[in-house]
Amino acid sequence: MNVFETERPATLADGSWLRRAMARRLQDLRLPVEIVDDLQLVVSEIVANAVLHGSPAPRTLGVRVDIEGVDLVVAITDDGGPFCESERRIGSERASDPLAATGRGLALARAALDRNAYQGGVPNRFTGWRSLRRRRATALVVEDTPALLEAYTETLQRDYRVIASSSMEEAKSALREQTIDVVLADVHLGDGLGVALPDEIAALDGGALPVVLISSDTSTATRDSALRLGAEFYLSKPVRPQALRDAVALALSRATVRDARLARRFARHVDGFLTGRLPERMNGYRAASAGGTAEAGGGDLVLHLPMGDGDRIVLVDVMGHGVAARAWAVAYAAIVRTLHHCLGAIDAGAFLTELARVAWTDPTLERALATVLVVDLDAHGALVASAGHPPPLVVGAAVRRTTVVNVLLGVLPPEPHEAERIDLEPGDRLALFTDGLDPADVAAGGDPPPWFMSALLGGRADPLALVGETLRQATETALGPRPADDWTFVIVEKGETP
Repeated sequence: MNVFETERPATLADGSWLRRAMARRLQDLRLPVEIVDDLQLVVSEIVANAVLHGSPAPRTLGVRVDIEGVDLVVAITDDGGPFCESERRIGSERASDPLAATGRGLALARAALDRNAYQGGVPNRFTGWRSLRRRRATALVVEDTPALLEAYTETLQRDYRVIASSSMEEAKSALREQTIDVVLADVHLGDGLGVALPDEIAALDGGALPVVLISSDTSTATRDSALRLGAEFYLSKPVRPQALRDAVALALSRATVRDARLARRFARHVDGFLTGRLPERMNGYRAASAGGTAEAGGGDLVLHLPMGDGDRIVLVDVMGHGVAARAWAVAYAAIVRTLHHCLGAIDAGAFLTELARVAWTDPTLERALATVLVVDLDAHGALVASAGHPPPLVVGAAVRRTTVVNVLLGVLPPEPHEAERIDLEPGDRLALFTDGLDPADVAAGGDPPPWFMSALLGGRADPLALVGETLRQATETALGPRPADDWTFVIVEKGETP
């Protein structure tokens, strides 16, 4: 689905206009600010490279942004001479990266994307893919010496989204307005003490953010005081770049462990509300399901909602991992259950339309992007409506993919969601899954990975319970104990018609 497209004359000023116009549009869609910032960086660097180095110089620049599943796809075109270095590198996986070894700015643009491609011609086209799932950690750097602030920012920029602040007041504002993952601060600032930041953070979010402090004060008393007040590390100036990177990475790692413990406690209280287990038998159907999480908690949600002579299955996949994703899943579970009980017997498409309306109009859900699949089972088969979710597979005499598709919740103002009718014969199976089975291919609309398809198709003649167990074992073996993303699958089998 296209969300932005325009052309401008090929000047640096017009390139800046393109960047700002794209950012305004993406902000209107309530996309996470760090993703909008990443795409602005990409557009700025690629456009500047075309304008300054194209030979002959381009006359026109174009920027287009599409949403494909859970990916944002940005295409930047120009009608000048091709970027020859990029064309030369196409061939091997590493060398085909058009941003490799072309300067610091372009290297940062590369880090902002999941993958990229370049095709020289008329027009030249640079394409970058950025998953809405992937979130770069954000580091807040607080230093009142301009040269050091720039040095620390450059040291961390390749691995983190960096917000630079030159004062305590700027840091406090960033903590209030932005989602920060780690803080790096000088102890002695012109308008306050960096050592006070742990207290400021505690007042804002309960003190969960890790803080790394830097100071030229090497006294043991100052160091011990900083650590007692909640700093993860205390580094003495001058700080080597690698030591800085190591301290920030370890501080984040420690915070992740703490979050995991919190998530496990939280999950114990809400798992009954978010149960991923479906009844083994429903009206004329049997079901098998399983799931796993990338971190303690997880944002996948499966709900079974009885509907008179039929059944409704709602599969929600909240962007993100851990306790935050689990909290948003709780919110969606409550909304889905409430809508189901209040709206009565409306079909899957109308139900998803109402859910999309709530996701768009409720400001508390702005950061809770999610894909949703609604499946209504009846005596004839299934009615399926999707919001950015991987399309289900039908396994019968042949294997066929459903075609239902729409953009994920919370990105665009809601429009009517169409539902697709899927006729099922006795013994046919409907496979529902989240893209955690293969975050790259499934998220882009591809089929589940070969190992999953092999287990699914190899068990056509086996009882559904055995197929479900085989799929669970195959998934856990393939993805390991720490999968890259939360994963869920549901297999529904139509029984004999009474």
